[in-house]
Amino acid sequence: MTVPSNEQRLTPRQQERRRRILDVARKLTAEQGYEAVSMRTIAAKSGVAEKTLYNIFVTKDRLIATAAQERALGVLEMALERSPEGGWATLFAFAACVDESTQDAPTMARVLAPVLLDHPDLVGLEEVYEHRLSDTIAQLAAAGSISCPSPRLQARLLRIAIVAAVLFWARYELRDEELGPYLELCVGQLFLPIAHGDHATMLAARIAVARTRLESLSN
Repeated sequence: MTVPSNEQRLTPRQQERRRRILDVARKLTAEQGYEAVSMRTIAAKSGVAEKTLYNIFVTKDRLIATAAQERALGVLEMALERSPEGGWATLFAFAACVDESTQDAPTMARVLAPVLLDHPDLVGLEEVYEHRLSDTIAQLAAAGSISCPSPRLQARLLRIAIVAAVLFWARYELRDEELGPYLELCVGQLFLPIAHGDHATMLAARIAVARTRLESLSN
């Protein structure tokens, strides 16, 4: 997995401490809820001084937002590792990895999901989508698979669709088993209008399969 840029300047010992703090922050937030967890508790469980915690992250909001961002970056790295060929494989692998990571730690995902919406400037999902997935979208455009003059805009629309899906899941508007096919449906529907030839046919087929799965789950 690629080390986040803000970690690359740290010594190995500092990196280990930072990861330990973020792991504890995610775990405690999932157990106690965003409002209940405190910097003092996170510091104690992480084995660092509370002053050190504030020196590193400044506020609890920034700490929890960083934990949410790095979780999202981890999902992206998982998708990239699964789909070294890039293109459509990466986009659909990302949707699948969002579903898997959400289902693997549902309590944590439900607590962190609102943070994505409430603190977008701190979480910085633009780094995950506009800066990284836009490269995949640009690759598809360069290959003539889609017409997309602004890959960054398309990546932004993808971010909005996926974050909205996870938020609806977090509020029980989508059942666990519905999240995966719904995410695939989002990807397919977002790109179908700009896809060409066989690529449009492939997307239409994936949309049909996702719809069939959702319909079967609703019966």
